[in-house]
Amino acid sequence: MDRSGKMPSTIVTEIIPLKNFSKAEDYHQNYYELNKNSNPYCSIVIDPKIEKLIHLFNDQIKEEYK
Repeated sequence: MDRSGKMPSTIVTEIIPLKNFSKAEDYHQNYYELNKNSNPYCSIVIDPKIEKLIHLFNDQIKEEYK
C-alpha cells in the first residue's frame, strides 16, 4: 500500500509473527456481516473505511469482498 502512492502518509503498522491467539467469543464472529445494518458503528465508522479501500485499491480486491 505504501508503494502505491495512494495513501497520504506512511503506514506504520508493524507486521510481526503471531505469538498468542485467543479466539473471540461467538457473538464477535462475523460481527460486521451480522450487524452492518443494525449497529450505527458499522455504518458510521467501518463502512467509510471499506469504501475508501475499495476506491483506492479496487483492482486488487477480490470480487467476493466488494
